[in-house]
Amino acid sequence: MRRSRLDAIGVQFVQDGAIYGRSAMLLSLFLMLSPLAHAIPLHPPPLAYVAACVGTDVRPELLRAIAMVESDERDTAVGDDGISIGRFQLNERFHDLRARSYGEYDPRDPYQAAYVAARILQDDYAALGSWRLAIAAYRQGIGGVRAHGAIMWYVNRVEGRL
Repeated sequence: MRRSRLDAIGVQFVQDGAIYGRSAMLLSLFLMLSPLAHAIPLHPPPLAYVAACVGTDVRPELLRAIAMVESDERDTAVGDDGISIGRFQLNERFHDLRARSYGEYDPRDPYQAAYVAARILQDDYAALGSWRLAIAAYRQGIGGVRAHGAIMWYVNRVEGRL
């Protein structure tokens, strides 16, 4: 007899104890049918993003969306002829300035890079007063947004990952 995916999940939990199997299935059903189901993220942001956002107004989901757009969340990503590094494509021309502001960091370390990226976004938001403009400034810089306006294709791409 062929088992459905749900049956397989139930059997796995039954091996641990029958109560867990039924509870897990009921919880899954509740979450699917609940009017609050949309508020519960299916894939919560990694701990690096949550930890990095502490003390800022930046949402971990926004930080993850930027990492996905910038590098598909690859810590080894290198762009701009070797100038932008890591999952957040931190431009190393500004490393010394950022290190003075936020502390020394390794752009390939997901926790350190997320911390710096969250502070950059927070600073962009504080300067521009809008999250959409802050997203644009993450790519263009605050001066670039003020001088040339926001690059909306980038903003839309990031928002599409939220």
